[in-house]
Amino acid sequence: MQVFIQTDRNIALTEKQRADFERSLTKAVGHFDARLTRIEAHLSDVNSARGGENDKRCLLEARPSGAPADRRRPPGSNA
Repeated sequence: MQVFIQTDRNIALTEKQRADFERSLTKAVGHFDARLTRIEAHLSDVNSARGGENDKRCLLEARPSGAPADRRRPPGSNA
């Protein structure tokens, strides 16, 4: 299983933070390893420059094994 961590321009991770987060994420979903090809974490700062401690967002995206490479649909699409 591959693990990808993406951040917006308002979040800067050090290599140590990135490695620690990747290790934690791998440990948390490791029991799904045989059923996932990859997992992506998208980190963002919701209100950026305005500050605050409770304005961070983490969206996890898991790709199941055997699924087509890209099953995402455009926002608002019903297809």
